Amino acid sequence: MKAWPALFKGLKEALCLARENVEHLAMLQKYLLKIKNEQDFAFILSIIPNVTIILRHIWTMSNYYSKDRHMLTLLGQISYVFAEKVKILINVDTIFKHSASTVFRCATNCADMLRSWKRSYMDTRAQIERSGIGSRWEFDRNVLFRDVDHMTRISQDTANVAKVFLEFEAMFDHHLKTMISDPEEVDNILKKVRTPSLD
Repeated sequence: MKAWPALFKGLKEALCLARENVEHLAMLQKYLLKIKNEQDFAFILSIIPNVTIILRHIWTMSNYYSKDRHMLTLLGQISYVFAEKVKILINVDTIFKHSASTVFRCATNCADMLRSWKRSYMDTRAQIERSGIGSRWEFDRNVLFRDVDHMTRISQDTANVAKVFLEFEAMFDHHLKTMISDPEEVDNILKKVRTPSLD
């Protein structure tokens, strides 16, 4: 029976901490759901700074996320949201079934989004450091951005490939077709160029 007061106190503290976490994470979750589901990349880019503003607030105000290991986990989960979105969009088995212009636009948008997330994190980290108030964000960037950097490279490489396709298609435009005896052969050449990507 003597243990009950201590146990009750511990449960009460855990409940208060859980409620605090729910409150802090509610707004963040709304933004992450928009990032995950939104197809308008311009909109996504516009809300990324808001994500880091909320993270800085959580880092400052939360009793739980003010601890490095918990904040590192949260930041890693956010990076996961960005990386997974791109993994779905830049799927080598399906993406080149779309037009070269669509692939180029999608891959470029993905690379820009990932860079924006990392840049926003780094800017916020620098602001915290300059402020001299509280603890700094001294988190392992390799842990936080390994997948993000990997998917950024894949997105950029995909955009570069799509750009080559676009340049090749421009060489065989409508004007060239009117100058040769078999315009259909131009279409066959273009199809052969892209066939390896569809296998």
